[in-house]
Amino acid sequence: MSLKKEIIIRKGEESDVKKVFKLVEELAIYHKHDPAYIDNSPEQMLSDGFGNKSYFNFLVAEEDGEIVGTAIYYFTYSTWKGKSLYLEDLIITRSHRGKGIGSMFMEALSEEVIKTGAQKMKWQVAENNHSAIGFYENIKAELDPDWINCELSRKQIMEKSKKELVLV
Repeated sequence: MSLKKEIIIRKGEESDVKKVFKLVEELAIYHKHDPAYIDNSPEQMLSDGFGNKSYFNFLVAEEDGEIVGTAIYYFTYSTWKGKSLYLEDLIITRSHRGKGIGSMFMEALSEEVIKTGAQKMKWQVAENNHSAIGFYENIKAELDPDWINCELSRKQIMEKSKKELVLV
């Protein structure tokens, strides 16, 4: 008789951060980036998640005490919709993909939307991440082709600030 291993989803804790960061590095490799590409660190995540002000929350998927996935999220505000839960990353270690963990995370995050009074959950998916796109289509998520993602890095902002200071 074989014992089926149980996967549980629970709120992330300070002691989980180093293991979660390893999943972040695994995600970078999956997207063909060197882990050195990551500017974040476990220490920064501890400060940002558990310091004086929490900038993000996370859930973990755990099997026999081992963290096999994480969902990192925070709240944003939409002038049209109000409070929104923004899913920054959903990461499941390669050996545990296809076991329903993504669905378990989406269910737990949906419960968080309801519990917190948020109006929606929002996230992005890389256009070449076909397995994730298929998963999101399967759960009937709307994939919006009309919006373009924009960002400015800290480095770009600092360079812009220096140029403006010189022009004054």
